[in-house]
Amino acid sequence: MTSSATDNKLGHVICGAILTSQGFVDGELRVDAAGRIESLRGDAVPEASVRTAGLPVVVPGFVDTHVHGGGGRDTMEGGAAVEEIARVHARHGTTAMLATTMTAPTADLDRAFEGMAAVCRTRP
Repeated sequence: MTSSATDNKLGHVICGAILTSQGFVDGELRVDAAGRIESLRGDAVPEASVRTAGLPVVVPGFVDTHVHGGGGRDTMEGGAAVEEIARVHARHGTTAMLATTMTAPTADLDRAFEGMAAVCRTRP
């Protein structure tokens, strides 16, 4: 398979070395318009060959359970800062994160949580 990412009317297709629960496949991953995996096909390949093949390597998204900030922003800033932090982390493979605050006066924490609430509902 050749390495590429193409769009179709339903979502998009990603080709390359794809990590599955059974190991790597040189294949094609179809994603629907909602961003969910629709199908995966390909041929099993040894991990060692993935390192030398030069194909894009596709791995599951990462979940970061302790995020204080990113991109020069801090979760204690709330709203827009948390949205920017999520974008920065997403560019580096994080698909879900837990915005973590600091030990601070209650009023500061309340302000941060109120700012985060609206952003969390939108799933940036």
